[in-house]
Amino acid sequence: MNILDNISSDDKNSKGDFTIVTSNTDRSIQGNIYHTETGKLVSSTFTQSSEIEYSAETDISKLVEGADYRITRCYEGAVIKIWKDENGSSHFSNTKNIDCKNSYWGNKEDTFEKLFTENGGENFMKLFETDQSYWSLTHHFMIMNKNLINTTRMDMRDNETIIIYLGSVNLCGEIFEIQNILPDIYYYHIHIENALPLMEELSGRILIPDSISIQDAYKLLQNGFEDKKYEEKEIPHAIFKGEPIVIKKNLNELIKIVPLNFEMRKRIAGNSPNVKNNLYRLLEIAKDRDYENYSSQFHRLGCLTNEEIETIHREDPADTSFIINTFINREKRLNMSSLDDRMSNIVTNCLLFCPLTKVHLFIKAWKEYQVCRDVILKFLKRHNHDIRSGKYDEKLSTFHDKALTRIKNLAEISKIYASEKGSHYSYASRMEYSLKGALRKEFGPSLYRIEKAIRFLQE
Repeated sequence: MNILDNISSDDKNSKGDFTIVTSNTDRSIQGNIYHTETGKLVSSTFTQSSEIEYSAETDISKLVEGADYRITRCYEGAVIKIWKDENGSSHFSNTKNIDCKNSYWGNKEDTFEKLFTENGGENFMKLFETDQSYWSLTHHFMIMNKNLINTTRMDMRDNETIIIYLGSVNLCGEIFEIQNILPDIYYYHIHIENALPLMEELSGRILIPDSISIQDAYKLLQNGFEDKKYEEKEIPHAIFKGEPIVIKKNLNELIKIVPLNFEMRKRIAGNSPNVKNNLYRLLEIAKDRDYENYSSQFHRLGCLTNEEIETIHREDPADTSFIINTFINREKRLNMSSLDDRMSNIVTNCLLFCPLTKVHLFIKAWKEYQVCRDVILKFLKRHNHDIRSGKYDEKLSTFHDKALTRIKNLAEISKIYASEKGSHYSYASRMEYSLKGALRKEFGPSLYRIEKAIRFLQE
């Protein structure tokens, strides 16, 4: 019987002779690759994996009691898998696709194959193609760069992209690690203070994570990578500090322990590499006066002034948490009945929970959000007739149909209101009043699309 017959088409992905299981319904086969016709397993992944949320009751010693184990920091990025089929053909896969060479996240020029090859993978592939001892295993790597980081506040230092070796798996699901660490291919990083090496230290090689002790694992789960000590006052440290760890146990099991902040970090990250789009999406939640729903999605941290945010922007992103806590501890401002305060508090959440590599991007997006309605209003007012007459239809239809429809709708509504008889106000002032009222109600993806379309027309 073919194992693939019991898996729905929504839970698998096929290409050529092979099929990968993409669903996490059965984690013991998730990510495994099978020969489509026969159902024979041709590439195995980390099949025994679980995730635990850290709490005061978490006992790492008990989790690893009596087992061979290794604890490492948890890195973040795109996982790729390199393996050979029975005909000797090499494959470059990920957790969703048999062939992910041209896959990307954010910048379409930075394909996974390109990032891997240019950052140490080329030398590995030369070895892989010639050393047959590598052919019976599926070799797992992580591509870590600023676009691919969503939750960790690990400092990338001066690196743009790092390739991290995660382990090699045989068809029985046993996890092996490289024994012969060739210095021209791999770099074994042992450093307590810095999770990642400098670019010069790494020198275009693949990073092999170092082991950490159980004691250091607790420190990481509780405090993360921060080295500054500061007062715990208005913001409980437990809600934002901490980083995940990974335990490799008995050659065949992976246990990921995540801190309390992990779900919040995922919420801030969203499902897009577009930071500005994510911020606009999150700020839309502020328009809802259901404070219970709001508080279920964001911590009531307090508001930061534009001057305070500018201070964060000037300083090292690694100091962001310290600076936010300093300002909030000095004066906590948050009036939940104020829309502006509810939005400002969301920005504080974003800056406290987003990756260090995205702190400046969130600040830039917030600055643009604060003026975006004025940008849209000025354009709609100045070019109202051209918009209604269809001057921009062709250009905008290739950009975004929904944006075009809404922009024309706003232009038409404001024209009708401005043309009404019996008012002592001027045509221009009535149009501006109408547009201001309409734009106050625009939030989230709609506001983002309109602003982006206007800026596109202004180029």
